[in-house]
Amino acid sequence: MADITIFLTSFNHEKFIGQAIESALNQTFQNFEILIWDDASTDNSWNIINSYRDKRIKAFRNKQNEGKLINKALLEGLIQSKYVAILHSDDYWVPTKLQNQKEFLDSNENIGAVFTLVDLVNESGISLSNQHEHFYNIMNQPNRTQA
Repeated sequence: MADITIFLTSFNHEKFIGQAIESALNQTFQNFEILIWDDASTDNSWNIINSYRDKRIKAFRNKQNEGKLINKALLEGLIQSKYVAILHSDDYWVPTKLQNQKEFLDSNENIGAVFTLVDLVNESGISLSNQHEHFYNIMNQPNRTQA
């Protein structure tokens, strides 16, 4: 059984879905499975998803747009691994993301979830690192309660 389930949500991101899948497949930590759940995309996303032939990938598709994909996967018992990492079809990861997070969680059993800082990019992949950009510092917030 895989240590980590990567749950990749997909909806109408044909421009980005390949990069998202590649970033998952190219992780330095490799004991994972990828559940890709397409929420009835009307673009070419589903064809791109099905072009991948890696045995760790399992793809599902809704007949109509429903939302709440992670809930559906949990209710159907599709996620069996110790850890779950959520990846959206318009995002991508650095290669060491899973390894770093798994090592941290394994060493800190009293912690139930970890998150990362992000580098925001526009649709062309250009970094929004200019301090004058509206979203420049949006993720750099102190720890807060779930509420």
